[in-house]
Amino acid sequence: MVWTEHANINFVFVDEMSLGKIRVGFTVGAGHWSSIGKDCELVASDQYTMNLDPLDINEDTLDQPDFRKTVLRQFGHVLGRIPEHQQP
Repeated sequence: MVWTEHANINFVFVDEMSLGKIRVGFTVGAGHWSSIGKDCELVASDQYTMNLDPLDINEDTLDQPDFRKTVLRQFGHVLGRIPEHQQP
């Protein structure tokens, strides 16, 4: 994961959704979005804190720069990076 190369973090994958602090959904038509930083802790444990819309995910797009950028951006937000339009 690229973020682990640039920040003092690591990811532990768990099998039960309620145990994860970052919970990634793949809801069709919901777009790409994520909670920002510690806001994830305010989301009920049975709800996602991020969504990557499967409409944009297929074998042809997995290696595309735009898709990679989208995934990195969403993980950045969930790790606390404020979106561009919310910068002071």
